[in-house]
Formats: sequence, structure tokens, C-alpha cells
Amino acid sequence: LHQYIKDNPNVLDVEVKRPIFVLGFPRTGTTVLQNLLASDSGRRGLEFWEICHPLPTSESPREAAKRVAATKRDLDIAYRVAPEMEAVHWIDAHTIEECWPLFANTFSVMNWDLQTGIREIGDFLTGGWDMTWAYGEYKQYLQALLHQRPAEGLVLKCPEHLWFIDELLETFPDACIVWSHRDPYKTIASYCSLISLQWRTLYGTIPPKALGEHVTARFHQGVERAMQARARAANPDQFFDVRFS
Repeated sequence: LHQYIKDNPNVLDVEVKRPIFVLGFPRTGTTVLQNLLASDSGRRGLEFWEICHPLPTSESPREAAKRVAATKRDLDIAYRVAPEMEAVHWIDAHTIEECWPLFANTFSVMNWDLQTGIREIGDFLTGGWDMTWAYGEYKQYLQALLHQRPAEGLVLKCPEHLWFIDELLETFPDACIVWSHRDPYKTIASYCSLISLQWRTLYGTIPPKALGEHVTARFHQGVERAMQARARAANPDQFFDVRFS
């Protein structure tokens, strides 16, 4: 990322104009909502291949095609390990997906906590870690992606933004936040079913009680932090609520 900016200094002049952030717990319709909003003329989401491999590594005219091919290989391995994932949440190299991998280099990924059950990760991120710095680098990734594939605006989706609305709005003061809502009982059950595949891949077994307790506690924390941030927000008109139904 730093080398790309050094080679293309005008990247930091790229405007991320009034980005739309679809947030809300996983399994609340965020995927279909993002795809619907991204179909608007001039706006686009981030395709899975560019989220996984956001920056070019050579001057080759086939460089982007190589990144797509690498993403397809990664997906092939993932589906072999957990074939049920294809039915639960189908992903292709060109589907638009959650942008949390862009936070990986700052070690600021709440999804790592949810995927592993290692609560120290989430406690660290919500206990004083500078997420404003992390969102600053995230913005640079968005600028670099728009530099490569321009658009009038972005439609982004990541449930983890729910935990960090204060820092999101500090970084993108003109952001539009679209918050999806669903019965939390059904949401937690559905998400535990999804994330259990990741726990099984990591640990070989699925501990239902530990999984349920961890997800419930994290979701409770997330919605409380989001409600408090929303109450502090300078412009309540930036928030839009959408029911799952």
C-alpha cells in the first residue's frame, strides 16, 4: 500500500464521496441490501478479488486477471474444507463482499474474534485500541481501489462497522449509514450456524454452548456500542433503518 501511494501520489487526492455503509448483524439481509444499493448507476461495491488482493504487484496487463485467478484458487480450497459454505453464503471472485480484510494489516478485525472465539481479540479492539488509525489506513485502501477502478461512489458492507461507528464517522464525516434489523433470536441462531463451519475448520469440533454464548455477548456489545454512537452523532439524518422483512 505504501509503495503504491509512493508510486502514485495522486491516490491520496481521490475522493471517497459520501460512501454508503451497510451495517447490522450478519444474517440480517446485508448482502442483498448491498447488492441492491450497488446497482445504482455510478456506484459500486468491492468485488471479492479486489478485497483479497487490493493492489497490483506488477506492470503486467494481465496483472488483474492473476489476482482474480488467485482468489478463485483460495475459494476452491475453502469450499473443499467446508463445502456447506456454498449453500449458506455463496461467494465468487466477482461477488461484492464485506470489506473487513482491508483492516487485516492493522490487526483491527473484529471478525477474527467471531471466527475463532478468542475473546481477547475483541476485548483488545474495544478496550482502547486506536481504531481511528485503522480506519485511516482503510480509507487509503479505498482510495487506491477507486484509483484503479473509478466510481462516483462506493456501497460498502461490513457488520463489524457496527462496533466502531464513532471512528467510521470521524474518518468519513459525510457517510450514509444503512442499518439492517432482524429478530436477534433468529439472527444469532443463523449466524452461529454459519460461523460454526469456521470453528470446525479451526478446532475440528463445534462446541455449541461456547459458540452461542460468545456470539450472543459480542452481538449485545456491538448493538449497545452502535446505539451509543448513534446518539452522539452530529447528524441523525445520516442513518437509515431497514427491516429484514
